Amino acid sequence: MDGKIVGRKKWDGVTREKVEEALEGFKGRILQRPSVYSALSRGGVRMYEYARAGKDIPELEKREVRVEKLEVVEWYEGGTHDWHWPDKEVEKDKKDAFVKVLRFDEIGDVETVEGSHPVPEEERDDKQNQKGKRKRGDKNNHDNKRTKTEGSEHKDHTNGRGPVADATNTNDTVQQTSDMASNKQSQATTDEVSGLKKADPPVIERCLAPAVRLRMTVSSGFYVRSLCHDLGVAVGSLGLMTYLQRTKQACFELGKNVVEYDDFEKGEDAWGPQVGQALNAWEGQYEQLKKKAAEHGEMEARRRGESRRIMTEVG
Repeated sequence: MDGKIVGRKKWDGVTREKVEEALEGFKGRILQRPSVYSALSRGGVRMYEYARAGKDIPELEKREVRVEKLEVVEWYEGGTHDWHWPDKEVEKDKKDAFVKVLRFDEIGDVETVEGSHPVPEEERDDKQNQKGKRKRGDKNNHDNKRTKTEGSEHKDHTNGRGPVADATNTNDTVQQTSDMASNKQSQATTDEVSGLKKADPPVIERCLAPAVRLRMTVSSGFYVRSLCHDLGVAVGSLGLMTYLQRTKQACFELGKNVVEYDDFEKGEDAWGPQVGQALNAWEGQYEQLKKKAAEHGEMEARRRGESRRIMTEVG
């Protein structure tokens, strides 16, 4: 949602029933194309660096990933949630590269944006420096706001833009949660420009497309950005990710053995005992991790053996 619009497509007919039906096709072992903003390297260059440059973005082949759990936590009809559209279009000189890599020609009926004028390099560098200063000066200002939606309270990690999802993970898998909304720009204005003094806060028009809050347990190498895009296409529209929270990775879990950032700022008296407790428990947790990894390896070996046997019999 912090990105720039490349294309738009109608969301007519997108319902919770259609989304839940489409989600069935993303469960189990699936082939997924990694996000163009991934950290994968091509020719020694990270994919997100290619994406930011917007020229000659390399092709990424689909990879096998595993989805153990994928469920709808909450459904939001258009206009009932606080998410809003991205407020900028992709630059004209980058548009063609993204249209190609997002496969708009295969999706069909996509309204490609005209595109904005490129930002001069010196101005772009200055904005990037200012952005870095704001992040360092206010490391987690987005954690300090909260919003309520349909009676539920969610942390708002998007500067007041909308409800936030929670997520969980298992040992050799990663459970993640995202909100997805169809990608069509409204006439919304945004409060994206922080640090500027204004007499009145901007008026933000609510997004009229539906959104869904998901909870999932997935293997490493899974990209939630890709799921949101692919899910939007699967229901006849386009999709984007609004927010993602990872609550568990391997044996580390929020609220149990993960130190909150604020505790580091409070000093060693706050974080020291937590780190000590985690280190003391690590030996037992490490043994559990090795055991689960071995079990997973045996399952994979059996699966590969079954595949070879089936191929031999068919041959």
